[in-house]
Amino acid sequence: MTGFLYHLTILKDEEIWSSYKLPPKKELDAGSENTKDPNLVRIVVAAEAVLRDAYRLCSDTSPDRKMTQQRANILNEFYARASGKADGFRYFKNASTLVTYFTTMKQLLVYYYRVVYNEDSHFTQATLDQALPKDVIQPTGPQIQAMDEIIQALALEDGEEAELALKHAIRRLYLALICHTVGSVPFKSPVLSFCAMLSRKVRGKGRGLWEEPGNFNSHLSALTWTAQLVLFDYACFQEQDDEDQIPVLLARICQKFFQQLAETPFGHILQWRLYLFKVGKAAIAKTRSLLECVTDSDAHCITRKQLVAYQIGVHRQLRKAIGLQAADHL
Repeated sequence: MTGFLYHLTILKDEEIWSSYKLPPKKELDAGSENTKDPNLVRIVVAAEAVLRDAYRLCSDTSPDRKMTQQRANILNEFYARASGKADGFRYFKNASTLVTYFTTMKQLLVYYYRVVYNEDSHFTQATLDQALPKDVIQPTGPQIQAMDEIIQALALEDGEEAELALKHAIRRLYLALICHTVGSVPFKSPVLSFCAMLSRKVRGKGRGLWEEPGNFNSHLSALTWTAQLVLFDYACFQEQDDEDQIPVLLARICQKFFQQLAETPFGHILQWRLYLFKVGKAAIAKTRSLLECVTDSDAHCITRKQLVAYQIGVHRQLRKAIGLQAADHL
């Protein structure tokens, strides 16, 4: 089981949403001037630049391109093991998908800043014995150090120097968030705590409910793909003096931190995605069977009770899929 229910118990939906909500676009466009939290605005703007720089290493139209098919295969080896297919990392994304994926990765940084770094921990304690996310999250030494470097970079007076230092520190924090061993306590990882927040519908229609498996899997896909991009960026930076070592370093990092059997944030995320793919297929089949039996003349036969039963069935299938997946490893 994901354990989301226990991690989110008694938390207010509005506080869940605001824990990772990006600053308003007008503040991001204006930079750090006349903003509620100028430091956070500068961090988010710099994070966007970091991710765009990383994507240039993959783009077919960039002179800085470092991606090869072999390196793409290494990044996606976890997928080949799970599916038996040898598809490499699909580095091309259209502009709208990039915006969506980068938004999710920036939201992770905002969540760390508000919930882990800030002293007030963001969430309101409903009862004296309630454990808030910050009480469970255990940032690592590298994560703490990277965040300290971000704050130090924000204090630099030289604009160009500050920008370079800030981007470097953000890269380090992203890497530290990915390369984190969590053992049997997944939510000591800021990444997995953030994923729990994404599992709730906190806005609009369906507010207060759990996300549908397919919608939640889209969040996990965004995090997975962008984390792969960050790892590739790191390998290229570390081995810039000897590019032949890029695939060697990449393979070592992915084997340790980015595959289903690793007790790491993305080890858990990759497992969840396997479960959700199973549930999604079952849900599609069930939806089709429900819709196929409905015509214009008897459409009124689908009742609220049937729809609720369908939702319950999806959750039961998720639990069953998790049990089957666990049995596969016994």
